Order: sequence, then C-alpha cells, then structure tokens
Amino acid sequence: MPLSYTRLAWVLPDHLRGVLAEPLGELIPSHLVDSAMNQISGDELIVVGDVVSATAMKLGISPYLALIDGRTERRRLPEQPLPSARTLKAHNPPGTITLEAVCTIMQALTRVDHSIIAIEGEEDLLTIPVVLLARNGVNIVYGQPGKGVVKLMVDSTLRQSVLNIFKQFNLAFYE
Repeated sequence: MPLSYTRLAWVLPDHLRGVLAEPLGELIPSHLVDSAMNQISGDELIVVGDVVSATAMKLGISPYLALIDGRTERRRLPEQPLPSARTLKAHNPPGTITLEAVCTIMQALTRVDHSIIAIEGEEDLLTIPVVLLARNGVNIVYGQPGKGVVKLMVDSTLRQSVLNIFKQFNLAFYE
C-alpha cells in the first residue's frame, strides 16, 4: 500500500525540546489568568489545550478556535465541549505536527463560525501551525504546566520567529 500524504508529519528534533519548553510569548501566572483572558474577545482568541479551553468557558468566553486532546499533563480529562462550535477531528501523535492537523487548522481558520479541533494524540506542538496560519492581531493562549498560560498576539515578527523553529523539524511519515 502506498504511503499517504495524510501520514506526513514534521517531527520535533531533540535539540528543540528545551527551546519549546520556554514560553513563546508573555507568561501569565496562574493567579492572573482569569483577568488576562477576560480582556480578550472570543472572536479574537484561539486556545490550545484543555485547561485553557475550560478556563475560557468558565469565564463565558467562546474562543474562535480551540484545540483540545482530552488530556492535561498526560492525564485524561472529562470531555468539555464548547457551546456553539463545530467540532473537527485530526490525528497528531506526540512530538509531531501532522499534515492532517495542519489542514484541519486551515479549515477551521477559514470558517466564519467557532470551531473545536479534537486531537487524537497530542495538541502541544500545534501552537506552531496556528501561529503560522492565523491572521495578524489574533490572540493565542496556551497552557504552560505548573506556571500559568502563555499569551501571544500574531504578527509578522512572531510568525517569523516560529517559522525559524518549525524549519528545524524533521519531515517523516508516521504510522
């Protein structure tokens, strides 16, 4: 059977693990997360991670896009769907960014209505393609375990910085 392009992935190289463990933007400590998120309109917000998504919902914020995998720090969480959002699905094994996930993110970002992408695998690295594909001015918030959340505002400088990191990933097929 021929390999399918949908099984194509960019794999995180070991030398970038430490780089990506550091926040890509403004680190907001846990005790300030609610007030910081309350300042962002849902239409201008993309969240990556289950806890960040749940926090937005608790605050009555419906993000334009939420990427979730049903886990936090490798522990399974109860499902928490966002209201009035269409759910899309994608595979994305740990330590990778799959072409399937990237195409699904592109699909969600071109929609008018809010979307959730339920990831089978891990959503941790998907902040990278979200930064590369989202329009300028969009806020992205992702979890930084044990510390709080990281807030990014997409602009050409951030996009170039993230692209420089992404270029170092290794292209491979996955099973």
